[in-house]
Amino acid sequence: MADISLSKAVRANLLSLKGTADMMATTQNRLATGNKVNSALDNPSSWFTAKGLTNRASDLGSLIDSMANASRPFRLRTMASRP
Repeated sequence: MADISLSKAVRANLLSLKGTADMMATTQNRLATGNKVNSALDNPSSWFTAKGLTNRASDLGSLIDSMANASRPFRLRTMASRP
């Protein structure tokens, strides 16, 4: 196989294209997942902040469900006592 020689300008252009392709892949991944940061490797500070907020939202959702279940007997009793 013959060696391929590239000029400095062509090499620079190829590296620029590779960088653009990498940025496009990152953007496409963000669009597909809806996450700005997909792992702690991308941006540890933002990832742990987002993870903590996600966990808190899940905990609050569980509390809301528990409160709804706890108030259900009272609502049923009130509805049953109406003429």
